[in-house]
Amino acid sequence: MTSRASFLPARPPTDPSDYHDEIVQAHHLDPLSERKEPKNTKLDDLITLCPNCHYIAHFLLRRSATYKRKAALVSELKTLKDKA
Repeated sequence: MTSRASFLPARPPTDPSDYHDEIVQAHHLDPLSERKEPKNTKLDDLITLCPNCHYIAHFLLRRSATYKRKAALVSELKTLKDKA
């Protein structure tokens, strides 16, 4: 079994953005809050995102159901990143 400490960096970052490649969250393309009844989640229904992109994904989803599709969501997130 791998210890939790082995996933942590050897030293604390000096800037929270240093974690962008190390901290990811699972985003459900089929939001749990919209499900009428429980169902199993498949890996194809998940995408891993950094916390900032995860927040933006939920913001986009409130604007359009288009972002339930992985390709559309990734494309928009890349567009937004390129503009930054």
